[in-house]
Amino acid sequence: MKRNFVVVFVVVMLGTLSLYSLPAMSASSGDPGPYYFSIAQVPDTQAFFWSEAESHCATDSSQIVDMYQWILSHHDASCPQGQDNGTGCYQYVFHVGDIVDGNGGDGTTMWTPATTTFTKIAALYKDKIPFGFATGNHDYTGTGPGHGIYQPGNYEQAKDFLTSIYALQGTSASQFVPGTPPPFSTYKRFTIGNVKFIALNVPFGLPESGTEFKAVQDFIKSNPDSLIILNSHMYYGWDIHANYRVLFFA
Repeated sequence: MKRNFVVVFVVVMLGTLSLYSLPAMSASSGDPGPYYFSIAQVPDTQAFFWSEAESHCATDSSQIVDMYQWILSHHDASCPQGQDNGTGCYQYVFHVGDIVDGNGGDGTTMWTPATTTFTKIAALYKDKIPFGFATGNHDYTGTGPGHGIYQPGNYEQAKDFLTSIYALQGTSASQFVPGTPPPFSTYKRFTIGNVKFIALNVPFGLPESGTEFKAVQDFIKSNPDSLIILNSHMYYGWDIHANYRVLFFA
Protein backbone atom coordinates (compact mmCIF):
# COMPACT_ATOMS: atom_id res chain seq x y z
CA MET A 1 0.00 0.00 0.00
CA LYS A 2 1.34 3.42 -0.88
CA ARG A 3 2.19 5.58 2.08
CA ASN A 4 0.76 9.03 2.74
CA PHE A 5 3.74 11.39 2.89
CA VAL A 6 3.16 15.08 3.47
CA VAL A 7 6.34 16.37 1.88
CA VAL A 8 9.84 15.10 1.20
CA PHE A 9 12.87 17.20 1.99
CA VAL A 10 15.50 16.13 -0.50
CA VAL A 11 17.22 19.46 -0.96
CA VAL A 12 20.89 20.14 -0.26
CA MET A 13 21.45 23.87 0.12
CA LEU A 14 24.29 26.00 1.40
CA GLY A 15 23.59 29.02 3.59
CA THR A 16 19.83 29.22 3.05
CA LEU A 17 17.23 28.74 5.76
CA SER A 18 13.97 27.38 4.35
CA LEU A 19 10.54 27.64 5.93
CA TYR A 20 7.50 25.61 4.92
CA SER A 21 3.86 26.04 5.90
CA LEU A 22 1.62 22.99 5.66
CA PRO A 23 -2.12 22.46 6.25
CA ALA A 24 -3.36 19.74 8.56
CA MET A 25 -6.96 19.02 7.62
CA SER A 26 -9.17 17.78 10.40
CA ALA A 27 -10.28 14.16 10.08
CA SER A 28 -13.52 14.82 11.94
CA SER A 29 -16.43 17.01 10.90
CA GLY A 30 -16.71 18.24 14.47
CA ASP A 31 -13.24 19.80 14.41
CA PRO A 32 -13.08 23.37 13.07
CA GLY A 33 -9.80 22.85 11.14
CA PRO A 34 -7.87 23.17 8.95
CA TYR A 35 -4.94 24.14 11.13
CA TYR A 36 -1.67 25.37 9.70
CA PHE A 37 1.82 24.78 10.99
CA SER A 38 5.41 25.43 9.91
CA ILE A 39 8.47 23.28 9.36
CA ALA A 40 11.95 24.82 9.16
CA GLN A 41 14.86 23.36 7.20
CA VAL A 42 18.46 24.26 8.06
CA PRO A 43 21.02 23.72 5.26
CA ASP A 44 24.48 22.12 5.25
CA THR A 45 26.59 23.71 7.97
CA GLN A 46 30.02 22.21 7.26
CA ALA A 47 31.29 25.39 5.58
CA PHE A 48 30.50 27.44 8.70
CA PHE A 49 33.05 25.43 10.68
CA TRP A 50 35.84 26.66 8.41
CA SER A 51 35.30 30.13 9.93
CA GLU A 52 37.18 31.36 12.96
CA ALA A 53 33.98 32.11 14.89
CA GLU A 54 32.57 28.60 14.61
CA SER A 55 35.83 26.64 14.74
CA HIS A 56 36.87 28.28 18.00
CA CYS A 57 33.53 27.62 19.63
CA ALA A 58 32.60 31.29 19.83
CA THR A 59 28.92 30.48 20.01
CA ASP A 60 27.97 34.04 20.96
CA SER A 61 28.81 34.99 17.38
CA SER A 62 27.68 31.75 15.77
CA GLN A 63 25.75 32.10 12.52
CA ILE A 64 24.31 28.64 13.09
CA VAL A 65 22.99 29.59 16.52
CA ASP A 66 21.58 32.76 14.96
CA MET A 67 19.54 30.72 12.45
CA TYR A 68 18.02 28.55 15.16
CA GLN A 69 17.51 31.55 17.43
CA TRP A 70 15.60 33.36 14.68
CA ILE A 71 13.20 30.41 14.33
CA LEU A 72 12.70 30.25 18.10
CA SER A 73 12.09 34.00 18.35
CA HIS A 74 9.33 33.70 15.73
CA HIS A 75 7.68 30.69 17.35
CA ASP A 76 4.29 30.99 19.02
CA ALA A 77 3.95 28.36 21.72
CA SER A 78 0.16 28.67 21.63
CA CYS A 79 -0.05 27.02 18.18
CA PRO A 80 -1.57 25.28 16.28
CA GLN A 81 -3.30 28.28 14.86
CA GLY A 82 -6.04 28.73 12.31
CA GLN A 83 -3.91 31.06 10.22
CA ASP A 84 -3.63 30.70 6.48
CA ASN A 85 0.16 30.47 6.40
CA GLY A 86 1.20 28.71 9.61
CA THR A 87 3.44 31.61 10.66
CA GLY A 88 4.78 31.17 14.16
CA CYS A 89 3.73 27.55 14.61
CA TYR A 90 6.96 25.55 14.27
CA GLN A 91 6.58 21.84 14.86
CA TYR A 92 10.04 20.66 13.81
CA VAL A 93 13.39 21.96 12.56
CA PHE A 94 15.20 19.69 10.09
CA HIS A 95 18.93 19.81 9.44
CA VAL A 96 19.60 18.32 5.98
CA GLY A 97 23.01 16.90 6.93
CA ASP A 98 26.68 17.68 6.28
CA ILE A 99 26.97 19.03 9.79
CA VAL A 100 30.79 19.13 9.50
CA ASP A 101 33.26 18.70 6.68
CA GLY A 102 34.71 15.23 6.96
CA ASN A 103 35.04 14.71 3.20
CA GLY A 104 38.25 16.56 2.43
CA GLY A 105 38.25 18.58 5.64
CA ASP A 106 39.32 17.91 9.19
CA GLY A 107 35.98 16.69 10.41
CA THR A 108 37.42 15.12 13.54
CA THR A 109 38.44 18.57 14.74
CA MET A 110 35.17 20.12 13.58
CA TRP A 111 33.03 17.83 15.74
CA THR A 112 34.25 19.67 18.85
CA PRO A 113 32.90 23.13 17.89
CA ALA A 114 29.84 21.47 16.30
CA THR A 115 29.04 19.83 19.62
CA THR A 116 29.52 23.14 21.44
CA THR A 117 27.32 25.01 18.95
CA PHE A 118 24.46 22.50 18.98
CA THR A 119 24.69 22.05 22.75
CA LYS A 120 23.81 25.73 23.07
CA ILE A 121 20.99 25.29 20.54
CA ALA A 122 19.68 22.28 22.46
CA ALA A 123 19.59 24.39 25.63
CA LEU A 124 17.60 27.11 23.83
CA TYR A 125 15.17 24.59 22.30
CA LYS A 126 14.78 22.25 25.27
CA ASP A 127 11.10 21.38 25.87
CA LYS A 128 10.10 23.85 23.13
CA ILE A 129 10.72 22.99 19.45
CA PRO A 130 12.17 19.59 18.45
CA PHE A 131 15.01 19.52 15.94
CA GLY A 132 16.92 16.74 14.25
CA PHE A 133 19.49 15.78 11.65
CA ALA A 134 19.72 13.73 8.46
CA THR A 135 23.44 12.98 8.36
CA GLY A 136 25.17 13.64 5.04
CA ASN A 137 28.13 12.21 3.15
CA HIS A 138 30.53 14.64 4.85
CA ASP A 139 29.52 13.43 8.30
CA TYR A 140 30.87 9.87 8.49
CA THR A 141 33.41 7.43 7.19
CA GLY A 142 33.09 4.09 5.46
CA THR A 143 33.97 2.05 8.55
CA GLY A 144 30.43 1.69 9.84
CA PRO A 145 27.66 -0.61 8.62
CA GLY A 146 25.69 0.74 5.68
CA HIS A 147 27.44 4.07 5.26
CA GLY A 148 30.56 3.15 3.28
CA ILE A 149 30.04 5.55 0.38
CA TYR A 150 32.27 8.55 1.09
CA GLN A 151 35.68 8.75 2.75
CA PRO A 152 37.27 10.18 4.78
CA GLY A 153 34.73 11.08 7.41
CA ASN A 154 33.75 10.64 10.99
CA TYR A 155 31.37 7.77 11.48
CA GLU A 156 31.88 7.24 15.21
CA GLN A 157 32.04 10.98 15.89
CA ALA A 158 28.74 11.51 14.05
CA LYS A 159 27.10 8.77 16.08
CA ASP A 160 28.36 10.24 19.37
CA PHE A 161 27.30 13.74 18.31
CA LEU A 162 23.71 12.69 17.57
CA THR A 163 23.43 10.71 20.80
CA SER A 164 24.67 13.61 22.93
CA ILE A 165 22.64 16.39 21.28
CA TYR A 166 19.34 14.47 21.31
CA ALA A 167 19.89 13.64 24.99
CA LEU A 168 19.92 17.37 25.82
CA GLN A 169 16.54 18.24 24.30
CA GLY A 170 14.25 17.11 27.10
CA THR A 171 10.64 16.43 26.14
CA SER A 172 11.24 17.85 22.66
CA ALA A 173 13.92 15.27 21.84
CA SER A 174 13.65 13.05 18.77
CA GLN A 175 13.80 9.30 19.30
CA PHE A 176 15.97 6.75 17.54
CA VAL A 177 14.11 4.41 15.20
CA PRO A 178 13.95 0.99 16.93
CA GLY A 179 16.36 -1.61 15.62
CA THR A 180 18.73 0.81 13.88
CA PRO A 181 22.36 0.00 14.56
CA PRO A 182 23.94 2.58 14.48
CA PRO A 183 21.56 5.29 15.73
CA PHE A 184 21.31 7.59 12.71
CA SER A 185 17.59 7.34 11.84
CA THR A 186 15.42 9.37 14.20
CA TYR A 187 11.81 10.49 14.49
CA LYS A 188 9.47 12.79 16.41
CA ARG A 189 5.69 12.52 16.67
CA PHE A 190 3.33 15.48 16.80
CA THR A 191 -0.39 16.04 16.33
CA ILE A 192 -2.17 18.98 14.72
CA GLY A 193 -5.91 19.03 15.29
CA ASN A 194 -6.54 15.29 15.32
CA VAL A 195 -4.08 14.45 12.55
CA LYS A 196 -0.96 12.49 13.53
CA PHE A 197 2.43 13.34 11.98
CA ILE A 198 5.91 11.89 12.20
CA ALA A 199 9.05 13.88 11.37
CA LEU A 200 11.52 11.23 10.16
CA ASN A 201 15.27 11.73 9.58
CA VAL A 202 17.17 9.16 7.50
CA PRO A 203 20.91 9.24 6.72
CA PHE A 204 22.69 9.55 3.40
CA GLY A 205 23.81 6.18 2.03
CA LEU A 206 20.98 4.11 3.48
CA PRO A 207 21.33 0.80 1.58
CA GLU A 208 18.20 -1.14 0.72
CA SER A 209 19.90 -4.37 1.79
CA GLY A 210 21.00 -3.01 5.17
CA THR A 211 19.50 -3.56 8.61
CA GLU A 212 18.91 0.15 9.15
CA PHE A 213 16.88 0.46 5.95
CA LYS A 214 14.73 -2.49 7.02
CA ALA A 215 14.26 -0.95 10.44
CA VAL A 216 13.07 2.30 8.85
CA GLN A 217 10.70 0.37 6.57
CA ASP A 218 9.32 -1.59 9.53
CA PHE A 219 8.88 1.64 11.48
CA ILE A 220 6.87 3.19 8.62
CA LYS A 221 4.74 0.05 8.30
CA SER A 222 4.00 0.12 12.02
CA ASN A 223 2.59 3.66 11.81
CA PRO A 224 -0.13 3.50 9.13
CA ASP A 225 -2.22 6.12 10.90
CA SER A 226 0.44 8.86 10.68
CA LEU A 227 1.50 11.21 7.90
CA ILE A 228 5.26 11.16 7.52
CA ILE A 229 7.57 14.07 6.73
CA LEU A 230 10.81 12.56 5.45
CA ASN A 231 14.13 14.40 5.75
CA SER A 232 17.07 13.14 3.68
CA HIS A 233 20.36 14.49 2.37
CA MET A 234 19.58 13.02 -1.06
CA TYR A 235 18.43 15.70 -3.50
CA TYR A 236 18.20 13.61 -6.65
CA GLY A 237 17.55 10.19 -5.22
CA TRP A 238 14.18 9.35 -6.74
CA ASP A 239 15.53 8.37 -10.15
CA ILE A 240 19.04 7.21 -9.27
CA HIS A 241 18.63 5.75 -5.78
CA ALA A 242 15.53 3.61 -5.87
CA ASN A 243 15.94 2.59 -2.24
CA TYR A 244 14.50 5.90 -1.04
CA ARG A 245 11.55 5.52 -3.37
CA VAL A 246 10.88 2.08 -1.86
CA LEU A 247 10.17 3.74 1.48
CA PHE A 248 7.03 5.20 -0.05
CA PHE A 249 5.67 1.70 -0.56
CA ALA A 250 6.51 0.39 2.89
